[in-house]
Amino acid sequence: MSRLEILYDGEVYTVPAEEDAYRARVLELVSDGGFHWLEVNRGEGRLEPIGLLIGPGIPIAIGALEPSARADDDVYTAHVEEA
Repeated sequence: MSRLEILYDGEVYTVPAEEDAYRARVLELVSDGGFHWLEVNRGEGRLEPIGLLIGPGIPIAIGALEPSARADDDVYTAHVEEA
Protein backbone atom coordinates (compact mmCIF):
# COMPACT_ATOMS: atom_id res chain seq x y z
CA MET A 1 0.00 0.00 0.00
CA SER A 2 1.26 3.46 -0.81
CA ARG A 3 0.25 6.95 0.16
CA LEU A 4 -1.52 8.90 -2.56
CA GLU A 5 -1.93 12.65 -2.92
CA ILE A 6 -5.30 13.97 -4.00
CA LEU A 7 -5.32 17.49 -5.46
CA TYR A 8 -8.77 19.01 -5.12
CA ASP A 9 -9.70 22.70 -5.40
CA GLY A 10 -6.08 23.76 -4.95
CA GLU A 11 -5.63 21.79 -1.73
CA VAL A 12 -3.64 18.58 -1.21
CA TYR A 13 -5.17 15.63 0.64
CA THR A 14 -3.80 12.12 1.21
CA VAL A 15 -5.11 8.58 1.34
CA PRO A 16 -3.39 5.24 1.98
CA ALA A 17 -4.25 3.03 -1.02
CA GLU A 18 -2.91 1.18 -4.03
CA GLU A 19 -2.87 3.70 -6.87
CA ASP A 20 -4.46 1.55 -9.58
CA ALA A 21 -7.23 0.29 -7.30
CA TYR A 22 -7.97 3.78 -6.00
CA ARG A 23 -8.13 5.28 -9.49
CA ALA A 24 -10.50 2.47 -10.52
CA ARG A 25 -12.71 3.19 -7.50
CA VAL A 26 -12.89 6.91 -8.29
CA LEU A 27 -13.68 6.17 -11.93
CA GLU A 28 -16.42 3.76 -10.86
CA LEU A 29 -17.95 6.39 -8.59
CA VAL A 30 -18.10 9.12 -11.26
CA SER A 31 -19.00 6.88 -14.20
CA ASP A 32 -22.72 7.06 -13.38
CA GLY A 33 -22.68 10.85 -13.90
CA GLY A 34 -23.75 11.54 -10.32
CA PHE A 35 -22.07 13.14 -7.33
CA HIS A 36 -20.39 11.13 -4.58
CA TRP A 37 -18.30 11.67 -1.45
CA LEU A 38 -14.68 10.54 -1.54
CA GLU A 39 -13.13 9.93 1.87
CA VAL A 40 -9.56 11.30 2.21
CA ASN A 41 -7.28 12.70 4.93
CA ARG A 42 -6.41 16.34 5.55
CA GLY A 43 -3.41 17.70 7.43
CA GLU A 44 0.06 16.59 8.37
CA GLY A 45 1.03 14.57 11.42
CA ARG A 46 -2.41 14.17 12.94
CA LEU A 47 -4.65 13.47 9.96
CA GLU A 48 -8.30 14.46 9.90
CA PRO A 49 -10.75 12.43 7.78
CA ILE A 50 -12.72 14.57 5.33
CA GLY A 51 -15.12 13.95 2.45
CA LEU A 52 -14.60 15.52 -0.97
CA LEU A 53 -17.54 15.88 -3.33
CA ILE A 54 -16.64 14.41 -6.73
CA GLY A 55 -18.68 14.30 -9.93
CA PRO A 56 -19.12 15.87 -13.37
CA GLY A 57 -17.25 19.15 -13.79
CA ILE A 58 -15.26 18.80 -10.56
CA PRO A 59 -11.51 18.41 -11.32
CA ILE A 60 -9.47 16.01 -9.20
CA ALA A 61 -5.91 14.73 -9.57
CA ILE A 62 -4.47 11.56 -8.02
CA GLY A 63 -0.76 10.79 -7.71
CA ALA A 64 1.60 8.63 -5.68
CA LEU A 65 3.78 10.39 -3.12
CA GLU A 66 6.54 7.85 -3.62
CA PRO A 67 6.46 7.15 -7.36
CA SER A 68 7.63 3.80 -8.58
CA ALA A 69 8.60 2.67 -12.05
CA ARG A 70 5.64 1.96 -14.30
CA ALA A 71 5.48 -1.20 -16.39
CA ASP A 72 6.15 0.82 -19.56
CA ASP A 73 9.15 2.69 -18.09
CA ASP A 74 12.70 1.38 -18.26
CA VAL A 75 13.85 3.66 -15.46
CA TYR A 76 12.02 6.17 -13.29
CA THR A 77 13.72 9.53 -12.96
CA ALA A 78 12.57 12.73 -11.36
CA HIS A 79 13.83 16.28 -11.65
CA VAL A 80 13.08 18.88 -9.03
CA GLU A 81 14.00 22.52 -9.42
CA GLU A 82 14.30 24.75 -6.40
CA ALA A 83 12.85 28.23 -6.53
